Amino acid sequence: MEDVKDVFISPLPDSPYVKPFRLNYTQNGKRKNWDLLEVHDSVAVVVFNITRRKVIFVKQFRPGQ
Repeated sequence: MEDVKDVFISPLPDSPYVKPFRLNYTQNGKRKNWDLLEVHDSVAVVVFNITRRKVIFVKQFRPGQ
């Protein structure tokens, strides 16, 4: 496995590929929100394992329909 270092979050500049949104909703009488991205024809998952302090990337081949 590759040695991944210096991972951090930064603001997203204007991008033609992704559009950030915030979903606002009420659950059990409590206001909540969830940040999400609209992207085209892709799936991306990035998981940070807190116990092992590792970032996990998932790569999948998804043929067109």
